[in-house]
Amino acid sequence: MDIDLRGARLPANLRILIERSFLEELRKAVERLLSAQLGSKIDVTAHKMVPGCRVGIHTDYGSLGQTHRLLVHLNRGWKAENGGLLMFFDEEHPSGESRNLRCYSPHHRRAIGFEISPNSFHAVSRIVAGDRYALCFSFYGDP
Repeated sequence: MDIDLRGARLPANLRILIERSFLEELRKAVERLLSAQLGSKIDVTAHKMVPGCRVGIHTDYGSLGQTHRLLVHLNRGWKAENGGLLMFFDEEHPSGESRNLRCYSPHHRRAIGFEISPNSFHAVSRIVAGDRYALCFSFYGDP
């Protein structure tokens, strides 16, 4: 489930996540960390995945113009056996011998940033136990 935080009624202590000043500072920090030029548009969504959910290999590259993404995982006490690994691949249909598979467990307060391109193949393994949460900041190029 994805929730657009700009359209949600957020409690006062979470409104900072959609405030212009916070998002501008976040954009600048992501630009520095990823050595990227980012536009002013930023989408902010919350993701929730429950046991049995998974996301197949895909890239978010397309006509929307997203260029980079920052995921912030919020999963206290998450264990590897819970599943829900964020996986990056070097091809859409990797073989069992693929050398560039990278996997990241969605540990609490772990942030992962990446470029969105025609080759940014990623997926989320099946959730075995627990609810998996993430904040997703999607950055765009300037029109």
